[in-house]
Amino acid sequence: MNRNEKNMPEIVMPKTPTLELLKDQKALVTGGESGIGKSIAIALGQADISTEF
Repeated sequence: MNRNEKNMPEIVMPKTPTLELLKDQKALVTGGESGIGKSIAIALGQADISTEF
């Protein structure tokens, strides 16, 4: 943990309903191994959306 992370609050994603637009769809996330791509892949997975990265 670097010195800037010690005073940071825990990151919490708000629970939101899955959009009907995304129902039964798949998402292809590029850059899903790190950074924003990883965050997007995790959020989509938590929303029960099938993801590939």
